[in-house]
Amino acid sequence: FLDYFVSAGADEVSWNTWHARLQKDRRDTTIRKQLAQVDGSYAAQILTRQLAGSFQKDIRRIKQALDTTPRCMDQLVVAKAVIDRLERASRIGLRLAQPWRVILLGPVNAGKSSLINALVGYDRSIVSPHAGTTRDVLETRAVIDGWSVNFIDTAGFHIVDNQKQEINGIEQKGIDRAAVEALNADLILHVQSLDPSVVDGFSTTQLDDALPPYISVGTKLDLCCNKQLSEQPLSERMVPTSARTGQGIERLIQVVLEKLVPEIKHQPDCFLEGVPVSREDIDVVRKLHQQVDGYSRDL
Repeated sequence: FLDYFVSAGADEVSWNTWHARLQKDRRDTTIRKQLAQVDGSYAAQILTRQLAGSFQKDIRRIKQALDTTPRCMDQLVVAKAVIDRLERASRIGLRLAQPWRVILLGPVNAGKSSLINALVGYDRSIVSPHAGTTRDVLETRAVIDGWSVNFIDTAGFHIVDNQKQEINGIEQKGIDRAAVEALNADLILHVQSLDPSVVDGFSTTQLDDALPPYISVGTKLDLCCNKQLSEQPLSERMVPTSARTGQGIERLIQVVLEKLVPEIKHQPDCFLEGVPVSREDIDVVRKLHQQVDGYSRDL
């Protein structure tokens, strides 16, 4: 269809050129570009509100409060409340167009690939009873409760008496890449088999001190006789699961999202109005914060 329009005399232009011709402001263009990249409905809703002017509305509210004369504590409270919400929302706002990166680490045959397939709802990673099937880093995109997440499957660590086995060069490269990917992830799932026949001497401390947060996940619950594991409350350290039966998968998804986006549970008002979506937005909020501090000192 594009060729047909071009042959009829239409101009074929890039995304940036099209926006320039619309003569929209820079922030409008930034948001539209981000909207074109997102595949999670929650991020799209936030960006759509910003396109409709929610951030600018909040900025005007702050400025009006600061310009009110005579100065009073009520206006200061209003300005501080709006700035506080904008600052809390900025962590998410700066990465709405980027999916969260969740990497699975653990020993061979711990069930990492099966767990990813259960989480995303289809077979993306190769599943085999033989140890060492995954020899590279595989990424699988999923949208969970409106949030885009990349689940990253990695080569397993060979453990014998708490020591890594000698392995071939291809598998070693996969393990090395897993260690690098872990440093760039938002969250680690430390996968451990609940099947007592699978030995796990792996620990995240074997990799690097600068690792992101992690969740311990037990797999193969259907092969474990300890029924108490399946009844642990969410506050317990390990989340037991079974990719075969689906036990614990929804619970794990809940824990993952609460770890990635704790604001949804603890600060639900964060994203309902203005949200900073760029460094320029952050600078605007920072300068207004400084003005509010000055306003407070002058009262």
